[in-house]
Amino acid sequence: MSEQDNRPTLVSRGLDLDTSASRRTLVDPLIRHPGARTLGMRFVAVFLAAVVAQACVHVGITPIVQPTLPAPDWVLYAEANNRLEIVLPRLWQAVDLAAPDGVERSLAPLDPALATQLRPAISTLKQQGVRFFAFDPTTPVEQVTPRPFPALLYVNPAAATQQTLDALFASLPPEPTGRSQVDIRHLSGAAGDRIVRRVRETRIRPDGGTEVSIQYTVALVRGGFLHLLVIQVPGSAAALYESQLDMIASSFSPY
Repeated sequence: MSEQDNRPTLVSRGLDLDTSASRRTLVDPLIRHPGARTLGMRFVAVFLAAVVAQACVHVGITPIVQPTLPAPDWVLYAEANNRLEIVLPRLWQAVDLAAPDGVERSLAPLDPALATQLRPAISTLKQQGVRFFAFDPTTPVEQVTPRPFPALLYVNPAAATQQTLDALFASLPPEPTGRSQVDIRHLSGAAGDRIVRRVRETRIRPDGGTEVSIQYTVALVRGGFLHLLVIQVPGSAAALYESQLDMIASSFSPY
């Protein structure tokens, strides 16, 4: 057990990225810090709280399974330091979380507005131990202020568990107002069976319009450890990504 792996923030709060006055106008009183951006962390926080109160160092010896590229324009990311492999479309961009200047180097080529939006999100996730982060800079988003996040994904730290996937998901509490489960299903993949759960989150924007995002949680258990891949896409672009995200979900191969 490692002292640095005791992560109470993962079991007590969402990921607050924007608490400016212009965003504190949502009508849903059940969403903590109305207007804050959570990037799917609400579900992850509840899930990890249901698994363990303290994470353990991952020293599993599960075999490395390399996923197959679904098409020539996809890229395999083999992250030995982070104990995972995953394939993504070539247009997606992974962020270097290991090097001290990795985040800034990854964001430097981007449109300044997109880089400014992503920087605090990546910083917060990195502090919480996220192992991998990637996004699609070409995501079509609505031209509103504040702008919606692009399609993105991240992999959370592994957590020890003795429960099955079905038991873990059965223990989850109902979603709060503003969030509803779209579906939940088993999906086969390179590293075995996993559960994919989709949630639709609806927020009220400062201008009175609605902002919808679709959040995927991909969960699998290997060698006694729970692994979570979180994916989020804007609701307005969800149909464009649906088949693509299933291929990403099935390729997720932690070890």
